[in-house]
Amino acid sequence: LGREQVDGLVIGAGFRVSEYQARFPTTRWLVTDVEATFGATVVGDVTALPVADASQDLVLCEHVLEHVVDPLTAAREIERVLRPGGIALITTPFNYPWHGGYIDFYRLTPAGYLTTFRNLEPVHVGHGPGPASTITYALQGAWLSLFTGRQTRRVAVVLGRLVFGPWRHLDRILIRRPGSLGTACSVIFVG
Repeated sequence: LGREQVDGLVIGAGFRVSEYQARFPTTRWLVTDVEATFGATVVGDVTALPVADASQDLVLCEHVLEHVVDPLTAAREIERVLRPGGIALITTPFNYPWHGGYIDFYRLTPAGYLTTFRNLEPVHVGHGPGPASTITYALQGAWLSLFTGRQTRRVAVVLGRLVFGPWRHLDRILIRRPGSLGTACSVIFVG
């Protein structure tokens, strides 16, 4: 961004702020979430951010938009608070299991990102975890569905991770293959 001190906004996932501080050491972070948990310093919904227009150089919104009822309004808010020339890094699940109870609503395709964040210039649209992770999560989910008792499910979780977990390492090869983005576990947008 070319500035000595950078203003950054974390939307949700405030428990990862120490990781963000290590990755972006010159950034002064503002952390928002819908409640004062996970290190949020400002309580607010992504569809109505309590942040000034064009005030942020960097916006990180990782694995949040799938939990938002109106992701298009959220996208307009992210665009609103971003300074001209700023960067937004958005990640959402794509071929990833339904999670978060009843508050997991959406998946964005690569084309969906371009439409949703139409006021941002796309710098990168690519993989988070790739096709092998997609297969791994599907197999673990199918495996767990065979077990109903609390104790047996706990054991099945551990066994499933041991048996299926190493398959994710195939992503190192598979994400380089043409067409693999369509089966990626999550998709990253940088604009």
